[in-house]
Amino acid sequence: MPPRNSALHAGLPKRASNSLPLSALNPLSLREGEVLEWIAAGKRNSEIAAILGLSPRTVEKHVQHILEKLGVETRTGASTWWHERRRAIEHAIMPDGR
Repeated sequence: MPPRNSALHAGLPKRASNSLPLSALNPLSLREGEVLEWIAAGKRNSEIAAILGLSPRTVEKHVQHILEKLGVETRTGASTWWHERRRAIEHAIMPDGR
């Protein structure tokens, strides 16, 4: 997951910047999980490329693989998948919502 420092997460709510455990991202690779986290945070490919030090084309290929692996057609679908996973994990860790 992306490093947790204030420069990278400026403007994001604290909860939105919490990573999922790697095991929750199956079937995605580590890098695909990083890209998906930034997609879920509302970042464009060019922004993700700058954050992760990748070319925009590499990010585009990661997005393509993410959509294929998750069986979704849009970035919104992938983002929804990520947020649902995060909510399920939060609920499993703290079922009473605190």
